[in-house]
Parts: sequence; structure tokens; C-alpha cells
Amino acid sequence: MSGTQEELVGFLAAVAKGDRRAFATLFDRTSAKLNASVRRILRSDALAEDAVQDAYMRIWRRAADFDPAIASPIAWMTTIARHAAID
Repeated sequence: MSGTQEELVGFLAAVAKGDRRAFATLFDRTSAKLNASVRRILRSDALAEDAVQDAYMRIWRRAADFDPAIASPIAWMTTIARHAAID
């Protein structure tokens, strides 16, 4: 993962306001981590790719729900990705 926690919090706040550029940057900085987490669960690159795509759609829709007082950005996003993999 590239980027500090503070940067990721800022990107998620911007995504919550509909900022597509912030979303693209968030994706660039976190997708390797989420892909790795999901691949460990699904053991299939194709299934992992679908689950990660679903996870980022959920992140886009739920970014306003993120609370940095409860979890780090990457922990919150990884939880969403794991749920997408299980679903």
C-alpha cells in the first residue's frame, strides 16, 4: 500500500463527496492490498478480480460511512473486500 493513513482518510472523504479523481487515486494506492487479501480467500485470480471490483463499488457507495475513529482506511476497505469475496 502506498500513501499514509491521513492521505487515505482524505481520499475517502473526497470519494464520499463524489470525487472520481480521488477514487481513482484511492484505487491506485490500495488495489494491490485488496487484491492480495481477496486472492487468499478465493484462490482464483478471476474470482478475486470480480470480488475486488464489487468491493470498490461498495467503497464508492459507502465512503461516507467511513469513520477514522473506528478503523484505519485500509482495515475498513479490506473488511469490505473480504465481505465481497465471501458473498
